[in-house]
Amino acid sequence: MPRTFSIVFCFNSSARAKIEATVLPHHFHGQSVEIQSLSAENLARRLGVNELSLSTERENKSPSEFESWSRHRDPGSRGWRFGEDGLYYPVK
Repeated sequence: MPRTFSIVFCFNSSARAKIEATVLPHHFHGQSVEIQSLSAENLARRLGVNELSLSTERENKSPSEFESWSRHRDPGSRGWRFGEDGLYYPVK
């Protein structure tokens, strides 16, 4: 069953971002979680851009181009796709 957790990503020693994400437990031996979706605000923060830039990139690129663009900006090298529900979903 999906649960919502707060996750803190440290991008560098002076910047921290709190991101609300829907996650599924994934072998909780070592606290590993799988991100299921992010809002535009939280994905923009994760990728180091503002929401307007995120939206502009999504609107001006094909889905595969946006996936590649987001993969290059993502700290975990994940690509992202925009869903019909307005959330962004990771692509493995």
